[in-house]
Amino acid sequence: MAVSSPSPSRPPAQPVLLAVIVKAHGLKGELVIRAFNEDSNLLVPGASLWMESPTVAGRRVEVIALEGTRLQLRGVAGRTEAELLRAAQLSVDRSELPAAGEGEAYLHDLIGFQVVDVAGRELGVFEGLQVSGSFEYFVVKGAREILLPAEVPLGPVDVVGRSLRLTIEVDPDEESPAHR
Repeated sequence: MAVSSPSPSRPPAQPVLLAVIVKAHGLKGELVIRAFNEDSNLLVPGASLWMESPTVAGRRVEVIALEGTRLQLRGVAGRTEAELLRAAQLSVDRSELPAAGEGEAYLHDLIGFQVVDVAGRELGVFEGLQVSGSFEYFVVKGAREILLPAEVPLGPVDVVGRSLRLTIEVDPDEESPAHR
């Protein structure tokens, strides 16, 4: 499924991060990426993505091929250019996402939800996802910031009540589980 090509010069109005470029691979401009949803059909040949990098101005790019974690983008022809794209983020506009299935929600839609642990303790508000190296953390802000490994399975999500329940107990006064 090819994604329609929005304006080539403007970033998405409501960007949703799909992947981060980890490093260059080989000599022909291939990139190794870390996709946040490996089952996504948005990283397919012909897809138009917005790419932003700390070292390169934001711009539209087209996917040529994706094999596992190796990505080829039109216009990235050699290792030198690929190296400049390390840490670049690849995103699409929220309107380009498929509808979430029954009982599903996109992580970015949960921002602002109250987070409750399995014991019923209110921990704070879900702020989003933080990526540090090869680790992903859920960020919860309450009396203090709590970083939870993203592998922590979420329990029921109450969309109407804007809350999500964790399947673990977290003592907000202890060191964040991510720092143990």
